[in-house]
Amino acid sequence: MSEGIEITQSTSLGTKETTQVGIQNNINNLQVGLSPSNAVEMAFRIFQEHYPQLRQEALAEVRQLVLEEMRKIQPEDIVPPTPKIAVPILENASITEEQELRSLYARLLANSMNRTIKDKVYPGFVEVLNQLCVDEAKLLPYIYSKKAVPTITLRRERKDKTGEGVDLIKCFSDIGEKVNCDNPLNINLYFDNLIRLGLLARSPTFSSLTDKTLYESLKTHPYIVANEKSIHQYAEPYNQPSFSEGYVSLTDFGREFCEKTVINVVTVHLPPLKL
Repeated sequence: MSEGIEITQSTSLGTKETTQVGIQNNINNLQVGLSPSNAVEMAFRIFQEHYPQLRQEALAEVRQLVLEEMRKIQPEDIVPPTPKIAVPILENASITEEQELRSLYARLLANSMNRTIKDKVYPGFVEVLNQLCVDEAKLLPYIYSKKAVPTITLRRERKDKTGEGVDLIKCFSDIGEKVNCDNPLNINLYFDNLIRLGLLARSPTFSSLTDKTLYESLKTHPYIVANEKSIHQYAEPYNQPSFSEGYVSLTDFGREFCEKTVINVVTVHLPPLKL
């Protein structure tokens, strides 16, 4: 006897068909001690029951990537996949053109079959990954390695220094260049998206890092210098450049996401102590 999962699909005639997709009890009953190839095969079998016709070439690459990640896990820690994680991961990975993102999907799926960390692979991670571009994925390991990343905002203010004015360039950072982003000057847009997804948080208003030397390279960056000079060309009184210092940092959710997706964290099993 098998457990049934109902799938409702709209047909070309506008009607709905409900089918039962069976998942064998013997797969569900297996808890630990699977081989990497068996675990990967189970994940793909579950997925192909749901979506039998998708890009086979992309899936073949993802299958190999998942297998490579699974080989990093101790055999006794390998557990069967859960459809709630495996199905959306493989669906998204099969239509993703960027190889870098397919690698992240593979790592996330492998971690969901690792007994030691699977409970921290949240279903929401799949949807977050689905809304990242390659440049944003490149930023996360760097941000993960820092407690906070300094940012500056270039403002155009009144000459009488009342503080009244507008932001010209918001939340600028040079880390896009440090990690070889394709579009490093889109950094403020990337930050906006990462904040929207709950991975990053901006510093509170009027908060900045204590070490002011961290802002010097940002204020002298050629892109900022060129825009700072252009402010003087505006009509008075709004032609005074000013900087607002801040930072971005990972949220707890963002740090957990990084550890299960973009950071290659492998559980290390130490041999027992000899007393």
